[in-house]
Amino acid sequence: MSAQLPFWPDDGYDTVQASDGVSRYGAYLAQKRGMFLDYGEDPTPTRDRLEFAAAAWEIASSPIMAPPYVRTHPRIQSAGVAWDDQGSMAIDVVIATEDRPDLGDLRYKAAGWGRDSLSPRRWFDPQDSSRLTVLPSVLIRVPITPGDVTEPAYVNGSPVTVVAQDAVGGICDVLNRVVARVLYGLG
Repeated sequence: MSAQLPFWPDDGYDTVQASDGVSRYGAYLAQKRGMFLDYGEDPTPTRDRLEFAAAAWEIASSPIMAPPYVRTHPRIQSAGVAWDDQGSMAIDVVIATEDRPDLGDLRYKAAGWGRDSLSPRRWFDPQDSSRLTVLPSVLIRVPITPGDVTEPAYVNGSPVTVVAQDAVGGICDVLNRVVARVLYGLG
């Protein structure tokens, strides 16, 4: 898949690295199937599209999967599920930027985003607590609607891999339409 997109499922790596020869992501889905349960008197797999998609997204992302099933542009620091009080879902995307506030004379003392020597495009927090560090970023909250994702499906209580992949792909499509504009507008 093209690295020009902010988000993309890495199906090639997923298949090649699969312990079952089918899907590494599918093995994680089976292992984490409890994340798809509606809790109540009798826990059952959720039939809610957004809850299903949220669990599928969280499993497809770091830190659950490392490397993740969903790959990201090097500036993207995180893309986590967010819920509001009305039960609406969004993905909060944090993008590293070079725009630093005016730090005056501190600008010469402050560390910024690090760049990986193996992948110079990858931005990371240097996590040096002995130095002043300023890590400017942009937060984009992108709403996800039930129409953006697939209807949940299960086999023996585990999510169907291709259905979870479709849900994750639907989220990637929505994010790419919005995040690409911001990301490539940063220069």
